[in-house]
Amino acid sequence: MKRRNFIAGGSSLALGGAFLVASGAFTRVDAEREAVIQINDDPDAIMGLEPCTGSPNGEFAQITDDNTVAISLSETTVTDPGGRGVNPGAKSQFDRVFEICNQETQDHQVWIRDEENWPVDEETGERRVDFYLADNPDRSIVGEENAVELLLGECICVGVETVTFGLSAGEQLLEELDNQIWIEKDGTTE
Repeated sequence: MKRRNFIAGGSSLALGGAFLVASGAFTRVDAEREAVIQINDDPDAIMGLEPCTGSPNGEFAQITDDNTVAISLSETTVTDPGGRGVNPGAKSQFDRVFEICNQETQDHQVWIRDEENWPVDEETGERRVDFYLADNPDRSIVGEENAVELLLGECICVGVETVTFGLSAGEQLLEELDNQIWIEKDGTTE
């Protein structure tokens, strides 16, 4: 079984601050704060992971020297720096950030593995972090029941949503998952 994991960290040094909650406020989520996700990337793998092609939010994802895709909303990628992490007390959506590409010789169903201990907002039951299809936050790809068909040679862009109601600055959103998210396809883990 091959594995490809998402490793989320609060800084580009992966200091353990997964989707770190920041202090302060802002109105547009796709700017002004920093969150980093590192995605192990292997161009020869069955499923490829890259910044989302043709999306302005693809600029937040970059292939690094150690063959990962890092997603960072920091002062180097936004116009109004001033904080680290996503805003507390908000639902934030980042459309079309990274893409999953089918580099196999057949079509596949792909999804992000749902974990029993996935952190949720206690009042609403919403996931603290959700991954969704393209620019449709209502179309989660977390869980096999939300699998997306990925045709041979096709790529899909994935957005990221954070829900931070009831959290304080410095809290981590994916700590319960050891800051790892797994992509699965047709019963195997990539």
